[in-house]
Amino acid sequence: MSDPILQVMTHDEAVRDMVARIQVILQERLPSLGATTAASRRRLTSAASVSDEFLYEVIVALQQSPEAGVLNRITEDEVRDTIEFCAEYITLASQLETIARSVRTVVAEKRYDLGQRALGVYAVMKGVQRPNRKPALSNAAALRRTLGRGRPRKVTKAVSPGDAPKP
Repeated sequence: MSDPILQVMTHDEAVRDMVARIQVILQERLPSLGATTAASRRRLTSAASVSDEFLYEVIVALQQSPEAGVLNRITEDEVRDTIEFCAEYITLASQLETIARSVRTVVAEKRYDLGQRALGVYAVMKGVQRPNRKPALSNAAALRRTLGRGRPRKVTKAVSPGDAPKP
């Protein structure tokens, strides 16, 4: 038997592949899933924010007056299904947010590990760069500048005669 050839994906390809697979899974159950605008979210807010208690009261009203449901194209079963749908998919959204936080934590841990070692390189380079010596490494100043470490330059402000303190 021969070993299967493993295809190595770049990080970019791996992320694109995961996002595409997640989107396919979600769109199987949520076909209207897609990008939204702030304006469309604002439009949805007023009617979408009605409470479950209100919707249960609508069920009672539909039981007492079925013609109100016919007039507004709404059924008791549709209201019950929507309440359940919303509860379950809000749970899914919360779980996805938890997964997103976990991914961010993994990224931060990887960045932390590399950052610690990179700061070690910077510390070594600072030790090598001594005054009155030929620079051993050409980018020590660039490292310090991009890291944002060191003393900030003093900005001297010219004092105009009107700003001078009065005796």
